[in-house]
Amino acid sequence: MSILKHPERLIRHYKFSRRKDKFDQLARNIIYKALENRMSISKAIGLANISRSTFERWMKKGENPKYTDYHIFRNKVEEIRADNEAESLEILRTVQSGDYKITETRVVISEEKGKTVTTIVKKAAPNWQAAAWYLERCCTGYELKPYQENNNRSPEEIALEIMSTIGEIENTVPDE
Repeated sequence: MSILKHPERLIRHYKFSRRKDKFDQLARNIIYKALENRMSISKAIGLANISRSTFERWMKKGENPKYTDYHIFRNKVEEIRADNEAESLEILRTVQSGDYKITETRVVISEEKGKTVTTIVKKAAPNWQAAAWYLERCCTGYELKPYQENNNRSPEEIALEIMSTIGEIENTVPDE
């Protein structure tokens, strides 16, 4: 049975079955599939019915090649996350350059004319917002930074800077 074919039944069964060891192949496969489908770590471990601390312990154990299964698990998780990050970055690069193309092939079979194949190439942008969302929430280093005021300057200094900027703008506007 495929993990994604009937996930609600599988997860329900998995959550309520008694497990001796949480680090079993089914838990790992659920995490792998969830991450491959661009779910966050929190969602993936929730589906696998393990806690954040358990997941972090597995990842920490995986740093040591002596623990082969944990090491393989850690490498696979890191590989999936790196692939997702690279895919998202590629989408953003493609949108930026405007080179995204959709190729559509239509095959029409009629008795009168025979087989007709039409290939249409359209330019369209992928969903760059989804790629940006994924990077901000699931990859370190891409999260939005909250606005922080620069409290080192006095209000007078800020007002002078604003006035000088306005003066520069007025100097660039041609007279009518």
